[in-house]
Amino acid sequence: MLKKILATSLLASTFVTGSALADDWSFTYTGFLHQESGTWNPNYQITGNFSGTDQNHNGFIDRDEVSAFSANGNDYIGCADASNFYWHCGLNGFSYRLGGALTFDAGQSGRDPEWISFSASGHTSNGYYEYRSVLSDSYSMNMVRTAATQLAISGPVPEPETYAMLGMGLLALAGMHARRRRTSANT
Repeated sequence: MLKKILATSLLASTFVTGSALADDWSFTYTGFLHQESGTWNPNYQITGNFSGTDQNHNGFIDRDEVSAFSANGNDYIGCADASNFYWHCGLNGFSYRLGGALTFDAGQSGRDPEWISFSASGHTSNGYYEYRSVLSDSYSMNMVRTAATQLAISGPVPEPETYAMLGMGLLALAGMHARRRRTSANT
């Protein structure tokens, strides 16, 4: 009886620790409208990845459940610690319905103390934006998602440790089955 209790406890603790690990996803948006020129660019992409865990089990990964997020090489979680009065960087909003819709708002903006220059850029689930202004000279670029923009999300991919745990569990079940067959054959 004690062996069954210990085995059940070990199995339960494996499920608890396994579910606490963050899952990793990758995403790619392909095809955007260059808003300023009105031209469609079928090759423009926003690629990125994120890690998170649905801690409250509501079927969504929300901003407070995300542990990593990057888009086109910009780490928007890691840069947040360097934010100050003149420069801000971070993941401002995030929601991913497991197996469904992805929305996010991440960016960085900064200015000099005299407000002579200002710049901002960022990635959202609606596209990419970039603004710069120095005195009377300004620049802006907006790549906007349209109905023709394609989204591909992949992940999470199990890690090797997950396969090892699965293999050990299957071996344990096979061993228990063989033991039961031997004991039933002896009686």
